[in-house]
Amino acid sequence: MLGWESCAPGDCGTPNPDPDHYHEITAITEQAPGTQGMATFRVSGSFVALVTKPQTGGGPTTATATGDWSLLVTVPDPGQ
Repeated sequence: MLGWESCAPGDCGTPNPDPDHYHEITAITEQAPGTQGMATFRVSGSFVALVTKPQTGGGPTTATATGDWSLLVTVPDPGQ
């Protein structure tokens, strides 16, 4: 079974740049101290993406996908 893939600007019939589909960082929050000399931040965001899925015996199907995401980033502490 093939999964959905995100279309890049200029792909799937979209313009480049594509103002209707985007990823946006909505917050960067410092987390509680963990490892000495390191700082951890939660980076959060949202997206509106055009996705495509190949179909057996026909052309691809496209849809709009939306959602939120977050990740943790640990870096050397910039305050030291």
